[in-house]
Amino acid sequence: MPRYRSRAPRPRKLSRGKRSKAGSLPIYVFFFLACVIVIWWIIKPFTPPGSADMYVEDTDKDSRTSQTPKKTSGRSKTDPDIQQTSPQEEGLDHAIQTAAVKLGIPERSIRRSAKGNDVNYRLPLDPNTVDLTFANMIFKGEVEKQQGKLISGEERNRRQYLKFSDQEKTTTYNLELFFDDSIYQNKVADKVIAIVVDDFGNISGDLLRQFHQIDIEVCFAIFPEEPNSVQTMQTAVNMGRECLIHVPMEPLGYPRVNPGKNAVFVHLKEHEIRRLMKRFISQMHLCKGINNHMGSFATTDETTMQAVMSVLKEHDLYLLDSRTSNVSVAHTVAQRMRVDSFRNDVFLDAPDLSSKSMEAKLAQCIQMASNRQYIVAITHCHTEKHLEYLQEFIRRLKKEGFVIVPVSRLSAFKLPPIS
Repeated sequence: MPRYRSRAPRPRKLSRGKRSKAGSLPIYVFFFLACVIVIWWIIKPFTPPGSADMYVEDTDKDSRTSQTPKKTSGRSKTDPDIQQTSPQEEGLDHAIQTAAVKLGIPERSIRRSAKGNDVNYRLPLDPNTVDLTFANMIFKGEVEKQQGKLISGEERNRRQYLKFSDQEKTTTYNLELFFDDSIYQNKVADKVIAIVVDDFGNISGDLLRQFHQIDIEVCFAIFPEEPNSVQTMQTAVNMGRECLIHVPMEPLGYPRVNPGKNAVFVHLKEHEIRRLMKRFISQMHLCKGINNHMGSFATTDETTMQAVMSVLKEHDLYLLDSRTSNVSVAHTVAQRMRVDSFRNDVFLDAPDLSSKSMEAKLAQCIQMASNRQYIVAITHCHTEKHLEYLQEFIRRLKKEGFVIVPVSRLSAFKLPPIS
């Protein structure tokens, strides 16, 4: 009989459909995970730019405390009350007086009286320069900045009657606007100038004492974190003088050109710039604004200036752009971020302190004042010769009819936007 060889059973082959399903499983898992990630990304809470930096700033605060000089003030570095007085705290009287200045109403011609909860103002207007509608808008704009509210307004017999209430609705302000050209017949337009003296903080002794004696409307710009920074600020403010923080910023040509210690550099991250600025403000808490020391590179960098302006906005401080660069964006960024800002027009002591320079700078100031609401000038406190030059320049300015005002007062000469 023929012999048959037993055969091992062959493995079953998967059908084409089953093989396809088994090979596709990893692909389905991948797509499922991808969908989950996309859905999570869409619904996660939005974190605004800069929030991470702010967190780092807060956690790093303690590690930088030892670098901050002790203050003679009793305020804490993190005290939120370091901010300047907010506009709301100044009241509607301040708003009305600011509007009057903008409209060119002489202070001596304003009549104010109060009875009970009513405050009454009589405000004469120059018929050659302003009409009632425009004056109405200026007063309304300033009052609304202080959280006041227009209750009523009417015009009769060429007079405007406006009634405002304060935020708490406890006091009513009644304004009567009328034309009176008699008080404007001999009016001569004032030439307005703000003068800032830079680089205080290191000088002391007789030179500093003599600078304290110059016109009180002249502002001091003081370096932070220098031996005499706080004392210079306190003495000046106690005398009624306005001060600025003179913030070192990166110049072109660094490190050959050195702005000094603790400068704002372009390579710094946002939270580093914010922390540095907050430290300066904490120490120099009586200052009303800042201006830049050097900074011909830093003020041209928009990202750097945005970081600086964000801190100024939080503390209600103004910016004076020293304009050490013709392409500075500091003023533009400040305006966009709604930070009160001004620009330097002339360095009084450049290129030198000669009589020839004085004549040229004086002529420049006179020319600029003829077509501007105000001008800003900067000089320096380095030597006694600088002091004598400034004293003589001020004497010549007054002879030419200039009025010197602090930088913060220049806001009164800016017409508010009509909304």
